[in-house]
Amino acid sequence: MSANAYVTSALLPALRIGAMLAMLAVAAVIAAAALGLVPDRLALQLAERTRTVDLLAYTARQFAQADDEPALESLLAHLVDSGIARGVYAQREDGSLLTVHGAVDLTRATRPADPDFAVIELVTPRGAWGRLGVAFPPLAGLLPPALAHPLLGLSVFVGLICLPAFTLYLRRVLTTQDPTSVMPERVRTVMNALVEGVVLLDARQRIVHSNWAFARNFDTPADEMRGRSLSAFEWRYLRAERPDEPLPWDLALQTGKTQIDRSIVLTTATHGRRIYSVNVTPMFDSKRQPRGALATFDDQTLVVEKNAALRKALATLDRQRNEIAKQNEELKGLATRDSLTGCLNRRAFLEIFEAELLAAQKRGYGLACLMCDIDAFKLINDTHGHSTGDRVIEQAARLLQMAVRENDHICRYGGEEFCVLLPGLSSSEAMNIAERMRATIEAQMTTLVRLPDIPVVTASFGITDLQRGAQTLSELIDQADSALYRSKETGRNRVTVFTATGGRIRHLPDVRSRS
Repeated sequence: MSANAYVTSALLPALRIGAMLAMLAVAAVIAAAALGLVPDRLALQLAERTRTVDLLAYTARQFAQADDEPALESLLAHLVDSGIARGVYAQREDGSLLTVHGAVDLTRATRPADPDFAVIELVTPRGAWGRLGVAFPPLAGLLPPALAHPLLGLSVFVGLICLPAFTLYLRRVLTTQDPTSVMPERVRTVMNALVEGVVLLDARQRIVHSNWAFARNFDTPADEMRGRSLSAFEWRYLRAERPDEPLPWDLALQTGKTQIDRSIVLTTATHGRRIYSVNVTPMFDSKRQPRGALATFDDQTLVVEKNAALRKALATLDRQRNEIAKQNEELKGLATRDSLTGCLNRRAFLEIFEAELLAAQKRGYGLACLMCDIDAFKLINDTHGHSTGDRVIEQAARLLQMAVRENDHICRYGGEEFCVLLPGLSSSEAMNIAERMRATIEAQMTTLVRLPDIPVVTASFGITDLQRGAQTLSELIDQADSALYRSKETGRNRVTVFTATGGRIRHLPDVRSRS
């Protein structure tokens, strides 16, 4: 056969082998994607964008709730200045614009499949504040729209690159090698063309052949790796099931079973720490005894490091969210609770009272209101000072809280005066609770706060409910306050239920003479 004829005849085998190798490379890419080893760049970008929108919505609602419009403007300007967004706007509920930064369409609405634009509705406990519009840079890929899916694009790219490369290389090999040459040399040539590390071992784990992709880890020519023990290098499992677990090629030769996708770490002086996904297939003789193994090494260092960085970023974000939630909870407590007693402050109490009143009127269940005032408190303050007075108020609040149910509400209404809301109860039922409160304060306050010249600290109570003519919140509180005033007038340390004629009093003969 002439040289030209041999060149011509070599083209078809080279094309066939090249096509098979290209298909193998594409299959390897698809398998790697199925195993989750090929990261989806667009999916990662979209997930990051979703987290950005969630965090922006959360932070913006906090600023809107606090009426901190300058901080909201600064946040939106930072999104554009940092390149996260192409443009943003903030529009109040009445239609007025707070701010516009960058290039953004104010009339554009969010579409379900539109990752490049988002409208965030800002709603606070006081109602709707407005909305934010965010225009992001387009999630553009390097491939045409028909090949936009990362796996499809990658598979086509690998196939188009590998087919001509393998064909040209194999044609050169076939035309330069003697047709009568032995096959192993050609196999070694193909192995060297692979980007994955490939090692052929004998039964003693000695390297028979390694391709250049594996040998470059040690900055050594592939031929010089021959005869060295593969286990002699510094290997360890990324996540070992037990400390003494054999390496994958040891297991393959010991058990005769293929080892698939074992993650191991190789440490070298020149390249440091590299992470590989290793597959090892044992080779058998005619008697099914392992005579060697073929090991492939797929470098996963970059993927693992990116996944670790992503997990770290997510953990940081979760920690920041938890800290913000905790701070918001603390701020809510400061905004709704009295700092001395821990009871509701008046503003928060009146909001709850209004809601309970509307619910009781709508559903027809009972609602009782109780006013409590510490007797002779001015004398305590004038005689023993405000710090002692504060201790008396604090202890009185604690005793009141011990006497109510879980769904009742106690408010420090002002100074030494408390207001208690008792949903679902009538005046007669509330009177039993008030009497228990009165008796507890009379019995325990003297022990809790010792006042030498005041033998006993007492409290007076006034009660009303929805059955006594009140229609509004202020009317209920006025009725309870009127009954409390009646208790004060008639000797203190007693419980009075409101009536239109001045209140029905539960008299306590043993304390009538006390001031």
